[in-house]
Amino acid sequence: MSIKRRGMFEPYLKSFYIRSTDPTQIKILKLEVLTNLANETNISTILREFQTYIRSMDKDFVAATIQAIGRCATNIGKVRDTCLNGLVQLLSNRDELVVAESVVVIKKLLQMQPAQHSEIIKHMAKLTDNIQ
Repeated sequence: MSIKRRGMFEPYLKSFYIRSTDPTQIKILKLEVLTNLANETNISTILREFQTYIRSMDKDFVAATIQAIGRCATNIGKVRDTCLNGLVQLLSNRDELVVAESVVVIKKLLQMQPAQHSEIIKHMAKLTDNIQ
């Protein structure tokens, strides 16, 4: 519904921001709506909101947030590099789930334009050497 009738939902974007008291399923649904409503005008606000979600203790929600960042990067080319750089920074996170999910999303994004991101590929190769 949020895809077909975007205009109906856009004025209420902040209503879909996640609260810590929301159950995981609701958080994930709200993430999906936010991702569907993302456009060049509001993407920076949405990505800032996503940055706060990554610090959540709800690991399923954190993984879904990282996937949502990837979808935004795929759908809005203007922020692809910004999202990629943010995901690369997450590779140094202490949480294995955050790192693993970031690797999966980075891989998908790099497959779209591998020649343009050789530095990120080199950085990831170095990190792979450090995995025991």
